[in-house]
Amino acid sequence: MVISDMHSISDTEIKSELMPDNESESSNTNNDIEVAKQKLREFVKEVAITPLTDEQTSKFQDAITSLKLLQDDVIAKGDDILAKRDLVQQKLEILKQSKEVTINDDEFKDSDARVNQFMQLLKKMIAEIERDIIYYNSLISSTPPDYVLVLKTATDSFEDYIQQRIVSVRMYAKKANRDLAIGYSRFCLKFDAQLKQIAYVESILKHREHEEHSASQK
Repeated sequence: MVISDMHSISDTEIKSELMPDNESESSNTNNDIEVAKQKLREFVKEVAITPLTDEQTSKFQDAITSLKLLQDDVIAKGDDILAKRDLVQQKLEILKQSKEVTINDDEFKDSDARVNQFMQLLKKMIAEIERDIIYYNSLISSTPPDYVLVLKTATDSFEDYIQQRIVSVRMYAKKANRDLAIGYSRFCLKFDAQLKQIAYVESILKHREHEEHSASQK
């Protein structure tokens, strides 16, 4: 999720991302860092952080809150999908113990692969939202950074920058909530269909067990 134009980047932050583990490469890496910083300066500029009005601060906080609510929803829906997947797998394992049932695992393996892929996307989404929440909160903290880095074509006003961030965050949260709801709904429908199939097989097995038990009592 790229909401901000660019986060404030210090020399330490740049080095922490580019510094190699092997110290023998440090000289070349330092040169690479300087080259990267020079290229960065060709496209960005610093915009000094200035005080915001109470109204604008409140709106920005509301936008940050919308990101937190989105993050909580992503976590909750991800946990629910895993719970449904685990329930299906548990029921399948029980059915596999019956000699009367032959299960085609292909459909369930494909479903499991899709779940794992979706969960990786949600995990990445959660981390990116957390990063942005921390960054945005730092801008209105008691000890904010001195400036934000923006594209050279962007505004020179910090207030305008914040207003743009408010709009961007709201748009992102709205779209992400919609996309999340659609993806979650599709998985729920798939799991519900699988559970109905399993329940049908379970009912047949129970009926046979009942008939066999009744026959043995005669």
